[in-house]
Amino acid sequence: MFYFKKMNSFIGEITILCDETHICGLWIEGQAGVNSVDLSTCSTKETTILRQAEEWLTQYFEKKNPSISSLPLHWDGSPFQNAVWEELCTIPYGTTTTYKRLGERVAKRVGKVKMSAQAIGQAVGKNPISIIVPCHRVIGTNGTLVGYNGGIEKKKALLLFESEN
Repeated sequence: MFYFKKMNSFIGEITILCDETHICGLWIEGQAGVNSVDLSTCSTKETTILRQAEEWLTQYFEKKNPSISSLPLHWDGSPFQNAVWEELCTIPYGTTTTYKRLGERVAKRVGKVKMSAQAIGQAVGKNPISIIVPCHRVIGTNGTLVGYNGGIEKKKALLLFESEN
């Protein structure tokens, strides 16, 4: 059984999706191609996992830099996507990395010499747990803001938000 909750934020309405034990999805209003679950089949019953996710987001939006590792996350990706998403979780709050550097770290993690930045970008774009798994912190090699399913304006807003004291 899946459960969901919606909450408002400065970047739009956020939908949190969980099962009985894990956060399985989080997306921002208007985010393309992320939610593959029909919410009409899900319950709006308040659960411990939904409360944990909402509390984490509340702390995040209060600039308290909550720990990603404190949350029970679950995603259904390929081994490669899982490696990318796990590596995303290591990008510190208020910082960015490039697709190229992320590719180097993922390549090392999976025992390869190098990894295509394009393949990395495709996996980042399929991140099912936006904001918590901080795909917005990945930028182009030349510092440009590229490739955010929630829209470049939302990526820019999140990065600006994290950089403000």
